[in-house]
Amino acid sequence: MHMNRIDVKKSPRRLNAFVPFILAGFLLLDVQTSIARDNELPKVDPKILKNPTATDAELLVAALEPSRGVSPELTEVASAIVRLGKPAVPHLMIRLKTTKSWKMQVSTIFVLGQIGRQAIQAADELEEMLGRRLFKTDPRQHIAHHIPAKYGKVVLASMREDVKEVHLYLKSLNYRHHEIIDFASGLITQSEPFANAVRIELRKIIDKYPSKSNAAINATAVLAAIEKSRTSKDKSKSESTKQ
Repeated sequence: MHMNRIDVKKSPRRLNAFVPFILAGFLLLDVQTSIARDNELPKVDPKILKNPTATDAELLVAALEPSRGVSPELTEVASAIVRLGKPAVPHLMIRLKTTKSWKMQVSTIFVLGQIGRQAIQAADELEEMLGRRLFKTDPRQHIAHHIPAKYGKVVLASMREDVKEVHLYLKSLNYRHHEIIDFASGLITQSEPFANAVRIELRKIIDKYPSKSNAAINATAVLAAIEKSRTSKDKSKSESTKQ
């Protein structure tokens, strides 16, 4: 069968009409693969959970459970990854980049936060994924959902122990998000000098802004959570010393 000139001209247009559907198919397959990876978690030997080594990092991160909601939990697998620390960080970043689930992003970011300063190597990459200009849309932004984004921003601030970034974080905060505030205070109090610097900054904000402003309300909520977290940690230290 021979094509006339009109058919030749129309054929590319007809093909172009199918391009969005083809791309949508690939996107759906990618999302389905990611969901399957997040739901089909490998089982981990209890011995590995108790005494993880660097060679177990990839398996442990693959077995990390998605958060059940806004509040992530320090599960057995998450605890093992935190104890392992720095060797797990590259694998956590790969998991963060490949997942399409915001709950998996929350869980992964939560563990990075618990690892703390040992995860500093991931700070620049995490910032890239959040968008270079914090709290503004960025075409390179991978973590788009507001819940993991808020967790990610406070993790970034605590990794770098940057008081200015904590100040920026407060601007995006909703004081009703108690889980995120508690998480932030826990990270901030991992370092006593950083916690002291943040407390000074929070008191400045409280003094500067009207008491009913979002800035003052958020600062008051975070300051109270920091004091609560600090008291809890001091109590735990005291009890462990007695034993």
